[in-house]
Parts: sequence; C-alpha cells; structure tokens
Amino acid sequence: MPDWNLASVFESVCEALPDRTAIVQGDRRHTWRALDERAARFAAGLAAHGVEPGSKVALYLYNSNEFLEAMYGSLKARAVHVNVNYRYLENELAYLLENADAEVLVFHGALAPQVDAVRDRLPALRVVVQVDDGSPALDGAVPFEQFLAAQDPAPRVERSGDDLWFLYTGGTTGMPKGVMWRKEDFYGSLGESTYPLFGEVLPEVSAEAGAAAARVVEAGTAPTHLPASPLMHGTGVMTTRCSWGAASSPSRAAISTPTSCGRPSPVGRCRSWRSWATPSPSRWSGRWRPRRPAGSPTT
Repeated sequence: MPDWNLASVFESVCEALPDRTAIVQGDRRHTWRALDERAARFAAGLAAHGVEPGSKVALYLYNSNEFLEAMYGSLKARAVHVNVNYRYLENELAYLLENADAEVLVFHGALAPQVDAVRDRLPALRVVVQVDDGSPALDGAVPFEQFLAAQDPAPRVERSGDDLWFLYTGGTTGMPKGVMWRKEDFYGSLGESTYPLFGEVLPEVSAEAGAAAARVVEAGTAPTHLPASPLMHGTGVMTTRCSWGAASSPSRAAISTPTSCGRPSPVGRCRSWRSWATPSPSRWSGRWRPRRPAGSPTT
C-alpha cells in the first residue's frame, strides 16, 4: 500500500524547494524552509504539553499564516487538527471542542471572550495558544510566537497513511458533525484528479512529491492560490491543500487578513453525533481502495 501522509508530502516539497515562497500574507513572506521550521517548532510545542499522536488540536482562527503553520505542525506531530468556525459563540464552541476531545486550542485574540467563557467547561484542554491580532492577551493563554520560540524544531518522524484528517461540517441540519478520513485516502482521492492538471501523475510514495513539485516549477505552471473562503471551511482548506500539497506544486498561498473575515455570529443548536466518511468509490482508479479508520462506526 502507498504511504501517503500529508506532513511527509509537505516535507518532501520543502526539501526540493526550500527557498521558494510558500505563504504570502500582507507584507509577510514565508519560504517553504521557514514554514517547515515554524511548523516543526509548533509540533515540538505540542509534544512539550503532552500531546500524542491522534490528539486533537482545534484551530479557532481567521485566515492567516498561523492557521497553516498550526495545521502543518499538527500533521507533523501526527496530531489531528480540528477546524472551528470563528462565528461560533459560547455554546457552539464548547460543544465542538468537547465533541472533538480537543486538547489544544489555537485562537485569534479577537475571539478571546468566547474562549474565556468556555475553557473552564473543557477539562481536556491542556493549553490555549493566542495568535496576536492586537487584541488584549487572554489570561493564561500562551502567545503563538512564544509557543514556537520556546522549542527547537521537532525531528521528523515516521508516519502512517492511517493518520486521520478531521473536518467538522457546519451544515444546516443542526450542530457540526465530525468527518474523518485516513490520510492515505484523503490525499489519494484528491491527488488523482489534481496532479494531472500540472502534467504529473500521483506519486507512489510521499517522498516523491518534492520531485514532482520541482518539475512543476521548472515548467512554469506553479500557481498562486488565494483561498477566498475561510480556511476553517472545507472549501478553503481543501483547495489550499490541493494546490499546496496534493498537486505538490509549490504554489504560494496568498492569505487574506483576519479583519476582512467578519465577526462571529450566532448559529443554530441541535443534538450531536459523530461519523466517518470517505469519498465515493467511483473516484478511485483501481490502484487502491479506502479503508474505514479503526474503531469507526459503520453507519
């Protein structure tokens, strides 16, 4: 079976094109090398707070480089990042974090009032990490840059295609539902349709992604991706991941600023349930098939 794992794919691209720009936000530019180092420091910070493979890291963030760094760092640590709608208020936020078994919460300072209102209801939280946006610091929160600076970059580790990708759907039928994919299925399903856009085929193993990225650059077809939708939404993060990783083109992710994203607003309330999902079997080429994550419900 292939060993597709998103963190390993991104590391391969970093090795092939370390000095190419990976993220643009305002006047900030991060190369793949800088992105990889910051993500590795985030991964080390998770380990320092007792986060283990499979633990959940919730991202309650507007579009920002910190969202992508925390996502990548979680992948590196084999933790599972959890998207959190920044429009959620207290009850919705508490519900999702409890439902996801979140142990870490990363949030923009503008969202601190909601975080402060719910953290005492979430005993599983090990640490809350605040991204500076000019808002007052939340008592007890660790500043994001301090969280990174306190650690040396975590060493790279062996990973599995069975590591999970989480996506919480907001929907219109009640409270969010947690959807899970194995990384191998998630990467392969999107990669089979995305790589051909750049004249490439899906690599057999993650370590070959960097070579494909280098060929895309040499051909002059590497795109710049602007996630107009929120990264906390499936559309925003999946299209970014496709251009950034599944295509293995070292596309720049041009990120809009948090202040352009609006403010939180109320959403509906209903009961919860958990689920797993993989893309339709009609998407597969026959080279491999998805497998249900161990311990997942059958319906």
